[in-house]
Amino acid sequence: MPKVTFYPSKKTIKARPGQTILQLSRVARVAIPTRCDGNAACLLCKVTIEKGTASPLSAGEERKLAERDKARGMRLACQVRVLEEDLVVRIPESRWKSVVEKALERQRLEEEEW
Repeated sequence: MPKVTFYPSKKTIKARPGQTILQLSRVARVAIPTRCDGNAACLLCKVTIEKGTASPLSAGEERKLAERDKARGMRLACQVRVLEEDLVVRIPESRWKSVVEKALERQRLEEEEW
């Protein structure tokens, strides 16, 4: 039975071939943003397969993903299916989270100066 490990959380879950990364992330309680509930419409569930081989690009991914995203190995978690081998999946950090973290760091530095 293959395993899927999610980064940066480092959570690992056993998978059955054919399950999507999005389905497995929900079982593992790993947050992957989505609005379309797995229909390849919102493009919020982009992930990178860092290790292992997953299903080929779906027709939805071929249509929706930009060429630069495909070249960087980006996939849609709602479309990627587990095959027979272990996978390592990286979930990109939220852009909003990084903006908030930088603002909080600036605020902390300003408070230290007083």
